[in-house]
Amino acid sequence: MQYRALPNPSSQGCLWGVIQGILAVVLVLALKEQVDFYLATFIGYFFYVFSGFMTTRRGGSSIRGAWAGYWTGIFGTIIFWVGTFSGLLIAASQRYQTLITYNPQNDPRDLFPQAWSFVQPHWPALPVLASRQAPFINFLILMLLGLLIAWILGWLGGIWGRNHSASH
Repeated sequence: MQYRALPNPSSQGCLWGVIQGILAVVLVLALKEQVDFYLATFIGYFFYVFSGFMTTRRGGSSIRGAWAGYWTGIFGTIIFWVGTFSGLLIAASQRYQTLITYNPQNDPRDLFPQAWSFVQPHWPALPVLASRQAPFINFLILMLLGLLIAWILGWLGGIWGRNHSASH
């Protein structure tokens, strides 16, 4: 009998984070409603658990699943924000070209902000966690909280994967 190496948590996290990030970008850019951001978040939660499960289903510690969830959170977040910004920039450029074509009398410098505003989705309001702190501090708190959630959900997926491998 020949044994295969167990999947690397960071590789599994990268794989599932890229897939999760792309799905979230498509969802948010295609539908543009505030609820879609929340749906994309719940899809991310699912992927954290799933990556933990996939990492430990053939053996290994549930902590490996936690690290897979952590890396899924990192890669998914990067892909989501880069993809969202790139998609918005492309859509705004297309809208800008249309505005220039149909409004040649307007100053082109005034049209890009209009195009950028037109393509924006309905962004959800971010909770203020520390009202006396700078917005950047709130952003850092939310990112750290997100990583903690990703790690915990990956760990739960790892426990599920361990139980699955023990039953087979």
